[in-house]
Amino acid sequence: MQKRLLAILVSLFVLVFLCVAGASYYYITKYRRPQAPVAPALISPTVQTLVDFSPSQPLVLAFSQPMDRPSTEAAISIEPKVPLQITWQDDRTLQVSFSGLQRAMTYTLSVGETAKSTRGLAIARPINITLLTQGNLEVSTVQPAADAKEVALDSSITIVFNRPVVPLGSKLDQASLPQPLQLEPAVDGRGEWLDTSIYRFTPTSGLAPSTRYQASVKAISGASGTTMASPFAWSFTTVPPQVKSFLPATQSQEGAPVPPAKPTDPIEIEFAQPMDQASVEAALTVTVQRESTAKVQGRIRWAGNNLVFTPIEPWPRGANVAVSLKGAKAQGGAVLSDMSWNFHVMDPMGLASSDPGDGAQGVSPGSGLRLVFTAPVDEKTLEKGLKVEPDPGQVNFYWQDETSAYVNFDSKAATTYTVTIPADVKDITGLRLGGDIKLTFTTGDYAPSLMLLDSWHPWAYGDKEEVKAYISYRNISSMSLELSRLTAANFIRLSGDDYNFQQSYEPAPDEVLRQWTVKATAGRNQSGYEVMPLAEGGGPLPPGLYYLSVSSPETIAASGKGGGQHQVIVVSSQNVTFKRATGQGLVWVTGWNDGQPQANLPVQLLDAQGEVTDSGTTGADGVFQGKLTQQDPWRPFYAFVGTLGSTDFGLASSNWNNGIDPWKYNISMYSNQSPYTVYIYTDRQIYRPGQTVYYKCIARMDDDARYSLPVGMPQLQLTVTDAQGQQILQQALAFNDMGTCNGSLTLANDAPLGIYNLWVNDPKAKDSYSGFGASFQVAEYKRPDFQVSVASDKPEYIQGDTIQVSVESSYYFGGPVADAGVHWTVMSEDYFFRYQGVGWWDFTDYDYLQQRAGGGPFGETLGEGDGKTDANGRFSFSVPADIAQRTLSQTFTIEATITDVNNQAVSSRLSVVVHKGEFYIGLQPASYVSQAGKESQVNVLTVDTSAQPAGGKTVDVTFYEHRWYNAREQVDGGYQWKTTEENIEVGKQTITTDADGKGSATFTPRNPGSYMIVAIGKDSRGNEVRSSTYLWVTGEGYVSWAVQQDNTIQLIPDQKSYKVGDTARILIPSPYSGQVKALFTSERGKVLQYRVLDVQSSSQVVEVPITADMAPNVYFVAVLVRGASEDASLPPFQIGYAQASVAIDQLEVQLSLEPSRP
Repeated sequence: MQKRLLAILVSLFVLVFLCVAGASYYYITKYRRPQAPVAPALISPTVQTLVDFSPSQPLVLAFSQPMDRPSTEAAISIEPKVPLQITWQDDRTLQVSFSGLQRAMTYTLSVGETAKSTRGLAIARPINITLLTQGNLEVSTVQPAADAKEVALDSSITIVFNRPVVPLGSKLDQASLPQPLQLEPAVDGRGEWLDTSIYRFTPTSGLAPSTRYQASVKAISGASGTTMASPFAWSFTTVPPQVKSFLPATQSQEGAPVPPAKPTDPIEIEFAQPMDQASVEAALTVTVQRESTAKVQGRIRWAGNNLVFTPIEPWPRGANVAVSLKGAKAQGGAVLSDMSWNFHVMDPMGLASSDPGDGAQGVSPGSGLRLVFTAPVDEKTLEKGLKVEPDPGQVNFYWQDETSAYVNFDSKAATTYTVTIPADVKDITGLRLGGDIKLTFTTGDYAPSLMLLDSWHPWAYGDKEEVKAYISYRNISSMSLELSRLTAANFIRLSGDDYNFQQSYEPAPDEVLRQWTVKATAGRNQSGYEVMPLAEGGGPLPPGLYYLSVSSPETIAASGKGGGQHQVIVVSSQNVTFKRATGQGLVWVTGWNDGQPQANLPVQLLDAQGEVTDSGTTGADGVFQGKLTQQDPWRPFYAFVGTLGSTDFGLASSNWNNGIDPWKYNISMYSNQSPYTVYIYTDRQIYRPGQTVYYKCIARMDDDARYSLPVGMPQLQLTVTDAQGQQILQQALAFNDMGTCNGSLTLANDAPLGIYNLWVNDPKAKDSYSGFGASFQVAEYKRPDFQVSVASDKPEYIQGDTIQVSVESSYYFGGPVADAGVHWTVMSEDYFFRYQGVGWWDFTDYDYLQQRAGGGPFGETLGEGDGKTDANGRFSFSVPADIAQRTLSQTFTIEATITDVNNQAVSSRLSVVVHKGEFYIGLQPASYVSQAGKESQVNVLTVDTSAQPAGGKTVDVTFYEHRWYNAREQVDGGYQWKTTEENIEVGKQTITTDADGKGSATFTPRNPGSYMIVAIGKDSRGNEVRSSTYLWVTGEGYVSWAVQQDNTIQLIPDQKSYKVGDTARILIPSPYSGQVKALFTSERGKVLQYRVLDVQSSSQVVEVPITADMAPNVYFVAVLVRGASEDASLPPFQIGYAQASVAIDQLEVQLSLEPSRP
């Protein structure tokens, strides 16, 4: 059941090591050697292309060496040709001046190979510099954009030029600056230059609605003398008079149905701009459509741009009301498009329908009914008043909407139910039902059922145990049972993933051992339960493999062959522990009844196809180690022990690990069985259709976290699939001698959007699941027009502070995003203090099993709000740093979203830490495993929030003995362990840390068991600071550890990290009161060491020498096995894990780098 464990410890040293080779050291020796003459090179300009080059500016060339002036001048040329003038600033630097450079042209200045240094050395290669000269002054961006529709009436007009128009500092004298914008029709307003190239015009009274504006920019000159080649013109249209929303309605503006109107609901119409109120009132018509159409009289009031119409008389129930607006005008005279809509007024209160209906027969038992009313219901009046007879017990209500309720209860079979809806049930306006409504329906019989309990995995019995089948049934006349022998091959297929074989399997006649029929004794619609001995006359079955079939006439009639139940059974005289790793299997065999290791037993290891991968015999300790072949990691291997059908038979599968796999212990597991590893990545994470994706692969041989350059690696293949799962590339990869390869993939112009996957694997490997992948996204992404930043006045805070937050937004082309909507949110999640010093310390008083508040990826939401940016695109707000009710320090994530005039939203966020106090308390037992009667020391460390020593802190340290009390309770016909716990104070000390923040506290534990140490201090503000840790104590006498409902225990190492050469002391908290055998292993991707030992007490310590092959991390595992004849109240075996990091000094790669020149 051992899976390949993913190494937890990752460091820079290991990453460097991954990319080099095995366990060798690599050094680069420092030395000097005579330097060959170096050719002169151009050192300025440093780029080959100069953009926006002014036709009037000179170009300065600087070389790395003194140059021969005549040869250098002769080597300089330009295409297209223009006159050049060359002047020298010194022997390394010259200036090239140009005559006649044209704007918006591309020129290439060249320095040929004939240019030489004063030492006679020619330049190494020709030099080419591309000059892209400045173009004319142009308008690069306008807002609103050209041909924009439905522009808001409060919009400003912004013009962005491609180069400066006005000089710096000119904002102080706006009146003297050019006003380039002209609008038709004309608009009163104020124009201003926001900077040297951005002009904004703000209308005084806004723009007119439903108007097409012609905007133009006359040809002006720029600050550097550039001019516009021609005027620039564009147009945009403002929003017409619009209705933003209206209520009541039959459906929302998004098309979703809405509840009917109440009789007293007013009509509310929200307009998008100021309206001519008199014209709107005259244009509004409201009529009730019943037998005859009648115009409704009402009162009208205005609230800003909102009209509210209240009928003088309530709307008639059940009526349809028509509303129309024809000829309404906005202020300024623009006409609103005619519009009309209807809404329905709620009907009189009544029951529209029920399911099942009144008088229904043969209703399926087990559920309730659905009620649909004619009007929205006051839910509390129905839930309080509804009665079901006979009383079904608990009744639950689920409301589909305001008129439809599911009344759920456990209805029994063959029972007539009467449901009474009382007259006091009201609709949401208070109108009562008026009279009781009674519904009656009768349920039918339960469907026939037959089930083998606990049948999702093979049953395992000892050869001295009575083999029983546990069967539940209902509404059947009898059950037929058949017990057969199984061959090993058929057992593997029946217990594996061969579904078709499992459904069609029929034992051969000579394999059938027994057939018999049992009459069902439970009455009609009553559940029956049978405990059925499988051996004739009761008692145990001989060791072997068995197949049990159970069926009944009624379930076969209802479901055919699927109406039967089947079960695979293992009867064994041996308890088999099976650890599986890449290429390795370890089997430990103990006696089922006495728990003792079994020597000299034959063992066969088989794969999922039943092929033998290795065989041998167990040693004196009951252990056999063999080889496993590669196959899909999710398919099982099997360990067959002894001879099938003999008294030495035993069996285990690598998939029989429910409740004992590493995930149960919060240990990550990596099941790839490949002898190599491949890291693949792309040059970016996101692409547009039509772009090219560049990828690179790095391969290394992987021998359980020991990496080397690939040798004998199979031909690997890269497969790329698009967002729809379609293959778009498949090709063989060619790795070089350093184990790397690279390539590219050009996406189609119409490539589907979404996540694309790259997968590298060996297409010929049996393990088709093993491979290495990466992904990237394809999206039609667009850079937003503006950016948003969120900043706080400090990066960290203390409980009780106030966080000052500032939000700023600006367009990429320059200028603030003014008067834009801001929505901000503050989210909080637990923060775990990151101490960067030496050693492992516990800095929190934290229960990892405690339920935490939910929320999104940044925790739960603490608050949110809205606002608007000012004229400079800024907005500020404050957040209280109040975490007094939190157990831990918190990370506050503060997010702000700004929405501009074009309804484009851009978000930004930042995170700040709020500390519980001004300092942290770290606790570190000198040893996590101590001994009763001996003094135990706990080291104390106080550091500030930046992890620097904070001395002189007073800390109260309290020691508690943590006791568990276990008792067996009967639950649902069986027994379960119930555990309670108690902390008993056994000592207390007050200490003051020294100038380095260090101190210690001691106590002497009297009893073996576990102890909790809690440290409490207060900062200068009175904030409480807490932390806690645990240590475990060994000693004579039985320790009542917490008994789990499963087969798990938790091993306790005395330290959290070790160095090679250390001796780890691992506590095994055994729940057994007597001596038992244990298999103790040190492992990672494979078993590194193992031993079989006697666990003689409930707090035994195992000493493990730390060896080099355990770096960078190691897992300690103990399997404890008791005999079946011992205390049956405890599980027959227990498995415990512990993990520890191991220093990687011997894996470090030593690098020394020296530049080629100063």
